[in-house]
Amino acid sequence: METVFDFVKEQRDDYRTRTVQIAEGYEFSQYETLRTIELYHNSRFLSGNKDTLDREKPFFNICKFRVNVATRATDLDTKDVQIQSERITDKSYVETFLLNLKNRNWMKSSGFARFLNRMGATRAKYGGVLIKKTEHDDKLELHVVPWLNVITDQVDIRNGVKIERHYHSPADLQTLAPKNWTNIEKAIETAKTSRAAHAADPTGMENKTPGDYIEVYEVHGVLPTCYLRGTSDKYGEEYGSENEYQRQMHVVVLDETTVKDKSNVKGVTLFAGLEDDDPYKYLPYEEVDGRGLGVGVIEDLFEAQVWTNDGVKHKKDMLELAGKIIFQTADKNIAARNVLTDVETGSILEHAPDKPVTQLNNFPASLPAFDKLIDDWNTQAERVSSTFNAITGESMPSGTPFRQVAILNQEAGSLFEYRREEAGLFVHEIYFDWLLPYLVQQIKKDKELVATLEPDELELVSDALAKKEVNDFAKEQILSGAIPDPIDLQGIDAAARESSMRQSRRAFVGFQDLFSDWAGTVDVITTGEQKNKAVVLETLFNVFKTVATAPQLLQDPVMARLFNQIVEIAGISPVLLQGHKPAMPTPVAPAAPEALPETVAS
Repeated sequence: METVFDFVKEQRDDYRTRTVQIAEGYEFSQYETLRTIELYHNSRFLSGNKDTLDREKPFFNICKFRVNVATRATDLDTKDVQIQSERITDKSYVETFLLNLKNRNWMKSSGFARFLNRMGATRAKYGGVLIKKTEHDDKLELHVVPWLNVITDQVDIRNGVKIERHYHSPADLQTLAPKNWTNIEKAIETAKTSRAAHAADPTGMENKTPGDYIEVYEVHGVLPTCYLRGTSDKYGEEYGSENEYQRQMHVVVLDETTVKDKSNVKGVTLFAGLEDDDPYKYLPYEEVDGRGLGVGVIEDLFEAQVWTNDGVKHKKDMLELAGKIIFQTADKNIAARNVLTDVETGSILEHAPDKPVTQLNNFPASLPAFDKLIDDWNTQAERVSSTFNAITGESMPSGTPFRQVAILNQEAGSLFEYRREEAGLFVHEIYFDWLLPYLVQQIKKDKELVATLEPDELELVSDALAKKEVNDFAKEQILSGAIPDPIDLQGIDAAARESSMRQSRRAFVGFQDLFSDWAGTVDVITTGEQKNKAVVLETLFNVFKTVATAPQLLQDPVMARLFNQIVEIAGISPVLLQGHKPAMPTPVAPAAPEALPETVAS
């Protein structure tokens, strides 16, 4: 019966050697494609950087700066992510206000800005980005998986099995491994045995780890349940079946001394168990039917890079030949064989009649043709990758019409904007599937939400606190039989505002009645793809200008709703502007405001 060790070994070997037929005459290997991308990005030839005469070959890199251009043009920032209300209610606005505060804290603590930068660079360079979610100690983190350390299904990355390779030192496994990992010492001993076997017979197995590091395979996917058999007391020796499949996670170390035995590969299991959902998400750069990995900027330039290097190599060889000064003569009596070593300055050479010593003309007449060839391939690279001079910032050729430059810039920018919108929708999916449930869970779990407020947010909270102080004082006066003095109420309001405005870092409490039905009431706007923000804002703002001429119209519920929609689409929570109307407190006991939970200073 096949085990998880057999499966990992088979997937590892097949990933390196097998190809996928996309169409007749088109064989695709994800391993070779990623290897070529990495070499080209670092100016390395597939066949080595020296020619047959052991001379360095010039690598004229036309890929790297174009990857940088695509990365910048498709970049997403944390400011592009806005959580907005789907329902026009005070409760929904409060929920989005608190979610934005919690989301801001999480972005800072998790390094979300760096994550977005790396996600964009990886997607443009390799043709796709694989994202992984991890949760440890009640903290959710997002990671960009390195393509060179992962094995995936070459046809369907999104739904196929993913196998990550990690390298750990013995000390790391002993001190940093999760508490539910077992057999740590056995794994360390197995790795030592494998290295010793490799040292005794270097041809018998491939050395996988540098130094004393241990190669650990992390497996996620839908697998036969028999792979769990015997991994723990929970999954006994009779557990599972070869014909029953469930989503699983395994962390294993292979015994490299047994990998030649295809039917009985052995290893050590550090962890094994069932999984609820897939911890990975995948976004291609340019999706291609028949293969999982998308086409990125460098793969688009494979052909242009090869022939650009070929032209530069021929040009270099010609210039080296042209730089040599060679003499010729038919006189066999001239003893000098090399003018640099056999002839001194002022020497007189004698030659036979009609057999003079002349310089050989070795100027490369075809040099301009190779310059033209290199320019042609550079033009092809511009068209394939949409990195025209207009978008890279380089000067256009003299006499180029301005309109043509504008059209080229618009065309190139539209492609990158499309890629950016795809990335925005991908982040939208990440938020709805992973981050929003996590943020809501954390808000409901925590007794308070501590956040550093922006000036407008601080003004809102100060306003809410001042109202609460005024309400509490008015209640006490009325219950004692007195009528609150408006002057006293104004003094309490001013003192509370002044004290509160000094505290920009706040703790919010009182979430018991919130987030009971948040799903479907909030939305995440990224890059404006979900809404044509400019058009909506223009329409609503025209309506609001009419209202601005008559402020009393805001007392109308319809006008108030329009106002709330305008400010939220503009990226400002309507909660921030509630209660800012300069109304005098009345000497009655008003109800506590429902638009914002109770707030206290941290």
